[in-house]
Amino acid sequence: MSITRSDVIAAAAVCLAAYFGYKVKKLSDKYEEAIDDIADNIDVNVNNEIINAAVEKAVNREAASQSDTACQRAVRLVQDDIAHSVNKVVEAEKANLKADTKKAIEKKLESIDISAAKKEVLEEAQKMVADRLEEDTRVIKNTYETSIKNVAKMCEEMITSASISANKAREPIDIGDVKTVIKLFKEV
Repeated sequence: MSITRSDVIAAAAVCLAAYFGYKVKKLSDKYEEAIDDIADNIDVNVNNEIINAAVEKAVNREAASQSDTACQRAVRLVQDDIAHSVNKVVEAEKANLKADTKKAIEKKLESIDISAAKKEVLEEAQKMVADRLEEDTRVIKNTYETSIKNVAKMCEEMITSASISANKAREPIDIGDVKTVIKLFKEV
């Protein structure tokens, strides 16, 4: 981990802040000491009217503060009372709505014709099975046809091979019956 320029600046700022904080504290202590000395050495006479005005102002300020606090408490109590009342009403209505909703759902369920739904599901299932069976039959037929074609091809090759061998041996072969067999295989 390397020290960046920002780290150095931050460290310098912290040090300067601590130094200036120390200086301000020291200066504040000197001012406080000087003010205490002046206050101890000076005799101050304050007129009763000024004192009464200050007391009246302080009383009015405290009365306003207490009045505001009392109003805020009263508002909070009223808000809490309203919230509590609203919660009670909502809970009661929730129970009523729940019962009404349940009755409406039961009524809807009673009106549903289950036999029609069963018949529809059964027809859908039959159609799906028929489609699947048709597809499977098509696959089996294609496989069977391919196998028959392969057998026919092998028979033709065998006949051709037998014909070549027979020509070498000069023996006549009855190819007509084999071709008929191959033709029948192809038609199937």
